[in-house]
Amino acid sequence: MTDLAPASPSDTTHAVVDALERLLVSVRSHVDVSALERHAKEGLTFSQARVLMTVGEADEPLPINVIAERLELSVAAAGRNVDQLVKDRMLKRVECPHDRRVRLVSVTAAGRRHVDGKRGIWRDAFQGMAASLPQPVAARLAEALNDALAHQQQGKEPA
Repeated sequence: MTDLAPASPSDTTHAVVDALERLLVSVRSHVDVSALERHAKEGLTFSQARVLMTVGEADEPLPINVIAERLELSVAAAGRNVDQLVKDRMLKRVECPHDRRVRLVSVTAAGRRHVDGKRGIWRDAFQGMAASLPQPVAARLAEALNDALAHQQQGKEPA
């Protein structure tokens, strides 16, 4: 008879990281193909799509230097992508109310539809994966993910 020692915290952490990584790689492969097809239909380059998603997911309008920083692009490259997206009516520039020298970039309604479409691609990928699971496995996964999310939220709440 073999004694099984309980898994150490580091073994458990490694198992969780490994499982999450495999799950996200699987889902992301579907998302990447769908997103690239969507970007191509819109006539966007990969860099333009990255700029659009960065601006579209920001909580507030961004100056070009911040976009460049977040995407690890030169300010000139970020500016060229913004120029094209403004021309394509996906982004707009507005004057910063605190510094007239700074132009802030925000998403237009057309750009918002594109950003929201990417979220829909993720949702479709998760839906496909969840639908392919046997019901008991799907129920355990939902319970485990909800428990993990609840635990994460408890850690973020002020004491």
